[in-house]
Amino acid sequence: MAYLRRKRHSLPPGPPQLPILGNYFAFSKDSRLFTVFAEMEKKYGDIFTVNFGFGHNSIVVSSVDLVNELLVEKSEEFAGRDTSLWSLYLMSGGYKDVAFADYGPVWTVQKKMAVKVLRSYVFSGKLDCLAKSAFEEVAPLLAKQSEPVDVDFYISLLIYNIICRFAFGKSYEIDDPEFVWLRKSSQKI
Repeated sequence: MAYLRRKRHSLPPGPPQLPILGNYFAFSKDSRLFTVFAEMEKKYGDIFTVNFGFGHNSIVVSSVDLVNELLVEKSEEFAGRDTSLWSLYLMSGGYKDVAFADYGPVWTVQKKMAVKVLRSYVFSGKLDCLAKSAFEEVAPLLAKQSEPVDVDFYISLLIYNIICRFAFGKSYEIDDPEFVWLRKSSQKI
């Protein structure tokens, strides 16, 4: 116990942790990760520590200014990915995205699409331009939010719109019925 307490002194504050389980019970109350983090932010501030179990501490940053400082201004110092399986499960929506999905027919289709699209656009230099314009469409929606939001939704809007531009040569408004249908259809796969 003394070892666990000493180890946390160099980390930002966070909810009390149980040995082995970490903060498991904080996440079992609500499956929406962003709402759990919003509650923790109210208590612990813009930067706090959570433990996803088995000693895997993760630092959560909820301030746009801090995120910019850490991921843009000091990107090399804070690069890396959490290797905790449970936290990856939470962050990837149950291992359903192409980066963390289990090998199988769905992943194979996702990978083929991603590789084909990225290869053609990365080498042509169009990717940066498309990503910037897609971000400019979603940024005003995020700016209107006064409550904590699930950024996964907005990130998926960005990604789907970029993929639609790659695949169909067409950009969609966020509320376009065809775009909504495409998003919902691809999530059912």
